[in-house]
Amino acid sequence: METSSNLKIAQNIGLNNGYIFGAISGGYTLVAYLFNLKLFTITWAGTVLFFIGILMMVLSINTARKAMDGYINFREAFVSSFITAFAGTLINTLITILIFNVIDRDAAQTVIEMLSVKMEETMERFSVPQEKIDEALESLDKSFDFLTQLRGFGLGLAFYAAVSAVLAAFMKKNPQKA
Repeated sequence: METSSNLKIAQNIGLNNGYIFGAISGGYTLVAYLFNLKLFTITWAGTVLFFIGILMMVLSINTARKAMDGYINFREAFVSSFITAFAGTLINTLITILIFNVIDRDAAQTVIEMLSVKMEETMERFSVPQEKIDEALESLDKSFDFLTQLRGFGLGLAFYAAVSAVLAAFMKKNPQKA
C-alpha cells in the first residue's frame, strides 16, 4: 500500500541521485569547457552520459525499493526515476546555459564551428545532398541559444519520462496478496 512516507522516500532518493547525475554530466560539461572544447564533439561521450543517467535512474528505483522493505509500486518507482533525470538534466542544462550564454559566448561559436566541420564531413561521407547539409549546419548555429537549450531540456524530460515509465513498469514490486 502506498503511503505518503513511501512517496517522500522515493522523491528524496531520486533527488539525491539526480544531484549525482547532475554533478557527473555538469562536471563533464565544465571539464570540456575548461580544458578542451573538442570534448563537446565526441559522440561516444554523450552516449556514455546518457547511459549513466539511465543507470542512476535504475539505482534510484532499487534504492527506494530497498528503503521500502523490498516493495515499490509503479508511481513510487516512476517518481524516483523521473526526479533523478529531472534534477540531473536541470543541473547540466543550467551549467551549459551559464557557460555558453553568460560567461563565454565565443566558446559556443568555437564549438559550433568544430561540430559543423565534423557534421559536414560525416554527411558528405554518406552522400547527403548539399542542400540538406546546409540546412543541418544552419540549425546547428542555434544549438547553444538559451531557447534552444530550454527546448532541449523539455524534449529530454519527455524522453526521460518515457524511460522512467518503462523502468517503473519493469522494476515495480507489489506485496503478495494473502
